[in-house]
Amino acid sequence: MEFSYELMVESGIDGKCASMQKLTEDIVMDKVLLELLMEALDNLTSGERGLIDALYFEERTERELSKKTGVPQKTINNRRKSALSKLRKLLIEKVL
Repeated sequence: MEFSYELMVESGIDGKCASMQKLTEDIVMDKVLLELLMEALDNLTSGERGLIDALYFEERTERELSKKTGVPQKTINNRRKSALSKLRKLLIEKVL
C-alpha cells in the first residue's frame, strides 16, 4: 500500500497528527507551568502557603477561614493579596 502525504491528507491522518502534536505540546507546557508554580509555592512562608492551600486547593472561603482562625476576614483578604503578589513575583523571576 502506498503511504504518501497526499493519502494522509485525504484520509485526515495529517490533521489528526497535527492535533495530537498540539495536544502533546499543551500537556508539556501545563506540566512545566505546574512545576514552576510548585517551586514558587515552596518559597512562600508557611503562613502564606497555608493560606493559599486553604483558599485555592481546599476551596475554603475567606469567611470560613475567619471563623476557624478568629482572624478578621479583611486581614485574611489582605494576606491573600500579599501572598498572591509574592507568588506572582516569584513566578516572573523563574520565567525570566
